[in-house]
Amino acid sequence: MRAALADAPRGAPWRVIVGAASARHFMVRPPANARRLADLRAVAALRFEDLHGDSAADWLIEGDWDASRPFLCCAMPAALLRTLRDAAKQSGAGTPSVESAFCAAWNAAGARSVDDADWVLHTGLDGTLLAAAEAWRVRAIGDLDWRPGEDEEALWQAAERLAMAWSLSLPAGLVLLGQGGGAPRRWTRAGVPA
Repeated sequence: MRAALADAPRGAPWRVIVGAASARHFMVRPPANARRLADLRAVAALRFEDLHGDSAADWLIEGDWDASRPFLCCAMPAALLRTLRDAAKQSGAGTPSVESAFCAAWNAAGARSVDDADWVLHTGLDGTLLAAAEAWRVRAIGDLDWRPGEDEEALWQAAERLAMAWSLSLPAGLVLLGQGGGAPRRWTRAGVPA
């Protein structure tokens, strides 16, 4: 990392994309009495600890905070973020912008890239995530036991297992957001349209 920063102009902003191995995504259902951001952060910390068994104090948790409906959160190790800030400070680089690979792909694709009836599949070097989306909001998210290049039927079977765990029906299509930033690809049960 220091070698990469050595070539960056002093004070230049830089962006770090964190893969699935270091970024944990999860959904939080806010309690009816949650009103303040502090309430939502506390509920997210409890949910994180319940799901992963790690202390939330060792992670930075950010979310699409919303007291009226379930919202997406992403947690990254606080030690990783401290290391990035320290490396930037030592190199004279600007403050780093840090984002999970899934969130970066989601934000880059934009709402017009995904039909409202589709779910979003994100693949990276270290994993695949499936997000049940509705009106460009994540309703559920989880790790999918599938990799690009594997059998397409295996994709649908893995998606079906997650859909059952979420008590949701499978969508008409899955939209693949890869890490290369290319145009999203859409799968239907019949295959990928040409």
